[in-house]
Amino acid sequence: MQNKIIHHYRIIKPLGAGAFGQTYLAQNLKLPGEPVCVVKQLKPQSTDPESVKAAKMLFDREAKTLHKIGSHERIPQILDYFKEDQEFYLVQEYIEGKTLREELDSQQSWDESQAILFLQEILRIIAFIHSQKIIHRDIKPENIVRRASDQTLFLIDFGAVKQSCCDRQQPSSTIIHSRGYSPPEQLAGIPEPSSDIYALGMTCIEALTKATSKSFIQLRKTKTQKINWSESLRICPEFKSILDKMVCINSQDRYPTANCVLRDLEHIATSSPNNYTPTEITTSHNLHTYTPTELRADSFTDSSLGSGDFEQPSEASPILKTSAPPLKKKLNSRELSLELIECLKDKQRAPQPKKVVDTTRQWLRKKFLIISGSLIFTVVGLPLVLILNHIHKSAHLSNTTSSETVNSQETSAIFEEKSNFKEHSSAIKFLAFAPDRKTLISGSEAGLVKLRDIQNSSTTTLTQTQSQILAMSSSANGNTLAIATEGKLIELWDLKHHKKMNQIPTQQLVWSLALSQYSDLAAGVVGKIKLWKIQPKLSETKQLPDERSQSITFNPAADVLARGSADGTVKISHLASNKSQSFHKHSNAVNAVAIDVNGALLFTGSEDDTIRIWNLYALSEHILPTIQADLGGVKAIASSPAAKIVAGGGAYGTVKIWNWQTGKAIARSSNHLTEVTALAFSPEGQVLAVGDREGNIVIYTLK
Repeated sequence: MQNKIIHHYRIIKPLGAGAFGQTYLAQNLKLPGEPVCVVKQLKPQSTDPESVKAAKMLFDREAKTLHKIGSHERIPQILDYFKEDQEFYLVQEYIEGKTLREELDSQQSWDESQAILFLQEILRIIAFIHSQKIIHRDIKPENIVRRASDQTLFLIDFGAVKQSCCDRQQPSSTIIHSRGYSPPEQLAGIPEPSSDIYALGMTCIEALTKATSKSFIQLRKTKTQKINWSESLRICPEFKSILDKMVCINSQDRYPTANCVLRDLEHIATSSPNNYTPTEITTSHNLHTYTPTELRADSFTDSSLGSGDFEQPSEASPILKTSAPPLKKKLNSRELSLELIECLKDKQRAPQPKKVVDTTRQWLRKKFLIISGSLIFTVVGLPLVLILNHIHKSAHLSNTTSSETVNSQETSAIFEEKSNFKEHSSAIKFLAFAPDRKTLISGSEAGLVKLRDIQNSSTTTLTQTQSQILAMSSSANGNTLAIATEGKLIELWDLKHHKKMNQIPTQQLVWSLALSQYSDLAAGVVGKIKLWKIQPKLSETKQLPDERSQSITFNPAADVLARGSADGTVKISHLASNKSQSFHKHSNAVNAVAIDVNGALLFTGSEDDTIRIWNLYALSEHILPTIQADLGGVKAIASSPAAKIVAGGGAYGTVKIWNWQTGKAIARSSNHLTEVTALAFSPEGQVLAVGDREGNIVIYTLK
């Protein structure tokens, strides 16, 4: 392409390439001086019709967007848009300088003042594009350029933009994301304006720490879901709080607008008379710089009483509007008492003796009857009350202790760790037992699928996929395994002979899978559920309209398909009659679904930390207690094939088992240090396999 003339633009050199196009530096031969510009050619990597159509749509959208917002001084202007020899081209203003990615690769990590100035510049651009009802969707270091002439920052590459003209968007059929910078709602095809704020926050944290944003995904605290990024940095708590809020995993907890972030940043910048500079904190007894904090009754523990040394507040301390974190003084009870006495001595005059005597005499006269009555009660009534109270407490304590002992014995007896092992280096996406009762199938996010004999601890690798695993499912009879990958393929494996049977190109990312024992396969993509028969010959049978399903499952007869969606919707479809019913009881994403062995009940586990039970045939929520899981969000569930129990695991690293008829927890284990991601009961229901985000698997026996 070098020196080639397209229209009236001479190509100088390539600048870069993306999923949908190639970008070149060029000269405009029609204008005086032949100024340089950027020519972007539509050139999708995939040649299938759906991908080409999506690329053309995004290319047209980018041209229209740049025409709409290109007047902004920090966004490259669109200069031309044309078609030549059946190829589409877009011409933009050239910003000479380095991308932020080039800066970060060649420079040291930023200090706090650099990060604040960076955020303020980019947030003003984001506030503008959001005011035009546009979401960028691809903010990252590669798409931010610092102009060489004046060090001004520009936001580039609007090829992924999306209109945000309504409050509740339909899932996009084309998911644009950059790993590490895209929040969950964007991966679900439902980006929000706050998705751009998340991406910018991740970019800023990367600049402060020099660690890649991809690595932060693995460093989220399991209980709080906050990224553990600031331990070794000297930054003010207010700024840390701002960045933490920008990158909240839940969009509802994030800053809703760029202007909200700017207001908080402005407070930091103006809290000091000069431009904000982070201050190293040293211990000091200077009372003039001390800022009081709220003291609670539970702050006065034994460990907090003693020397008068100062210490820095913990993370839980309230953020105060000062340029440096406040210092909290350990309290000494004796010193505090003496200090209060001295204050009273200084501020009160000594009372006159005569006045004290008169006042005391009057007070005794008025209170004589009350004191007399109190004495009689103390001598006669109080012992009687104490005796009765002791009898009541003894009986109550006896009952409570007995009950607690039973529960304790039941809990310790039902959960017994049999073995634990780590054969995967990434999050466990799937666990299932084969019908032989001894083979455990495990699949991890990095694409590794293994078969383990839990009796003799021998392991076989079934496959290592070429791209990350998004979803897996096995048939109830144990004959077939389906694996959906980031390469937009579904691989079908014969588990008896350990060989690949077939693969299905999907053209879209598959987020959930279900296999029935009758060779039915269901795959959840954005906007629909696709169904196939995989035996005796692969054939697509139907499609069901749907938002993005987080989890799907067949009932044992394969005539009912149940799924849970990213927005909390539960949908039950009777395939033979084409009847469906949607329910909106969950307030957050439904991460896991399971059906009982009889095929009558559906269990749904949600990010809202509840497990609900549904009647598949009455198309309604079952009249049973909603299980309040207390797992930090339910990530995985499994229904026992042998008893009326259901197991759940969540973000806290805890596994619990409930009697689903009563809703009461009957066992728990907190052996996992990180989020539980997969669960599976053995066919006879006496063994439970648990997988977590770090790739660990623990086998429990249930008694």
